[in-house]
Order: sequence, then structure tokens, then C-alpha cells
Amino acid sequence: MHINGKELPLAGLAIQSVTGKWIGPLEKWPKFFKVFSNKGYNMIHFTPLNHRGDSNSPYSIYNQLSFAPDLFPEGTSIEDQHAKINAMTAMMEREFGLLSLTDVVWNHTAENSDWLQDHPEAGYNLHNSPHLISAYQLDSALVDFSSNLRHLGYPTILDSVDDLLKIMEGIKTHVLGGLRLWEFYIVESAPAVSAALTAWKKGKYDDSVFDQVDFAGMSLYDKAKIIADKGLEGRDTLGERFQKQLKSSIAAAYLVSLYGDYSDAKAAEAQRNLTSVINEINLPFYRQFDADRETILESIFNRVKYIRLDLKRGEITPEYFDDGICLNVGPLSLNPILLVSHITTEPSSIQRALSPLPTMVGSGPTTLSKTLQALRAALISVARSLSGAIVSSCATAVVR
Repeated sequence: MHINGKELPLAGLAIQSVTGKWIGPLEKWPKFFKVFSNKGYNMIHFTPLNHRGDSNSPYSIYNQLSFAPDLFPEGTSIEDQHAKINAMTAMMEREFGLLSLTDVVWNHTAENSDWLQDHPEAGYNLHNSPHLISAYQLDSALVDFSSNLRHLGYPTILDSVDDLLKIMEGIKTHVLGGLRLWEFYIVESAPAVSAALTAWKKGKYDDSVFDQVDFAGMSLYDKAKIIADKGLEGRDTLGERFQKQLKSSIAAAYLVSLYGDYSDAKAAEAQRNLTSVINEINLPFYRQFDADRETILESIFNRVKYIRLDLKRGEITPEYFDDGICLNVGPLSLNPILLVSHITTEPSSIQRALSPLPTMVGSGPTTLSKTLQALRAALISVARSLSGAIVSSCATAVVR
């Protein structure tokens, strides 16, 4: 690394960070460089200088190939933008002894980007990132609850922790109570048992799977662990409800090891036995859900307390605001993090995503592209039916 031909060791860097949109057009930059240089800095770190999206955040990019137009005279071409930036950075080094550095955040795409509308598959959505489905459904339910506080008899203006605690009880009843989020964590027992009994009856199993295992006298915990290790699919993923599946062939092999060949006389006992094993397999997943549920409630309580009681931001309303990267309910609703930033779908899934929507949305890729902005404004009314909403990577899912 060199400055004007003189070597600069890494340990010798003295870096000043600058937000480009705050220091004005390029013509005003030299006066700032003089100050930075006089203070002993030898490198300027610029936040992204790309064309910003409608949130105006430098980390929400409208066009990754162009610089922000407000840095240049109106009508400056992209080619001239690059030339002017190159000239500016050369002058920084030559006249002020300053090197330049900037963030590269190509994946931080603004929701109004033309490119994103042409390539919706590039974003996180409920088709290519199904682990976000549960978080999306939770956020949609929180938005709904926020919109109906007064109707449900809960305070919309919080004057004390007691008011907040009333709302938290409402969340337990009207949000978490109806969502049945544990279904995203567990094996659905009845279908799994039914499939195993059918496989047992039809001989669709490998009876050598448990040749070396003696289940007699084994604890329920040990049985569940062995069977889960052999046949549980989706153990470490979160996706659709009841995504975790127990292979029917493995469950049937377990029944064979205990009862031998199928007979109707053995079916009822086998059903009870396998049900108890699946319940044991599910036990740690229920515990995981319980822990996540407490995290959800704690996160909401702390966020609402900070916004409504500590900062005294006023009445809870169903409105939205744009925070610069994602659409957040933020201080205008109960929801600490709304995980929706762009309403769009993968091209191959557009028809499936749009088919249940209200007629205002339309039914094809062209209509979808034209109505992205309208969809965002109409999020509350379409949230339940939208199956392909892009989910923001800048928010953290409160449900793992």
C-alpha cells in the first residue's frame, strides 16, 4: 500500500468514515478532505456511494452500476460518473494524501429497484427460504393484532407497564394461541403412525435395520433416539408445518422387531406403542418451541416498552414506515421486526402465489411487476393469502 509513491504499512492507517449523501455533491468534497488531512487521517472510508433507493439509505441500493445522482450535475451519464469519481480519488491522494475505501454491498437491493422487479428470484422468499415461513406468519399475526387493539379491548396508548402487560396477554391469546407455531417443530403423530402401519401391513420395510437392536426392556427415551437417528427427516430444518417426517419404512421395521409380521390383532397395541415413541421424539422439539416462544414474548415486551414507555412515541397504529432497508412496523406498531421487505415471487411460482390473492393484485408476471408498490401498501390485507412474499434478510427471525 502506497500514498503518492511512499509505502504505508497497514498499522499506519488512520481512517475517517464518511457518509457520502451528507457531504453534498463532489464539488464540495475537497474542503472536507483538507480538514481530514490536517487532522492526520490518511484514508477515507465512504459508505456505499451507489444510487440509493426510495428509503434514501446508502445501504439500500437502487442501481448497483451507478453512483448516486445527487453527487453530480443533473444528467451526468454513468460513464461520466465513473470518470469523475476516479478523478476525485486521484486528487484525494495527490493533493491531500488520502486513500479511499468503500463498502461493497451488492446484495443490499432497494425494494423499488427495477432490477429486482425483473429478477424477483434473487431475493429471500417463502419458496427459496421456507425456514422463514413461520416468522412471516408470526409477523402477519402481530400486524393484525396491532391493527385491532381497540376493537379487542386493549389499550392503544400505553401509560404504564400494566398497560403493556395487558397487551402481552392479548398476544398470548390472539397471536400465539391461534398460530400453533409448535407445528413447525414436530412430527405430526397420527399420519406418521398411519403410514407406518400401512408399510408394516404391506411389507414395505427392511427388517434388517434393527437386527442388532434389542428394544425389549429399553427405555422410551432410548427407543426414540435410535428410531430418530435412523428415520427422522428434517431434524435440523424449519420450513412448512410438520416438515419433520419419520420414514414409514423405519417405523415399520421397528414394529416388526417388536411384533413380527402384521396382523389386525396386533395393530391397536402397535399404534399405541409407536405413538408414544413419536411423542418422545417430539419432546425436545416442544422444548425448543417453548424456549422460542419465551424469546418472542421477551423481544416484543422489551421493544414495545422501549418505544412506547421509555421514548413515549404515542399511540399504537397500524401504519408503516420505511427505516431505510426493510419495512418495519417499528415504533408504529407492536411488532419489533416485520420480516417483509419486498412483495414478489419466483417467476416459476408467480401463478401459485397470486392465485389466492384479491383481484386487485392481478394474475400474471406483468401485473405483478406493476403492482409491487401497491402490494406493499396493501400488506395487511393480503398477508394471510400471500405465499411468496420476499422476506427481508436484514431482519432476524424471532422463530428459529
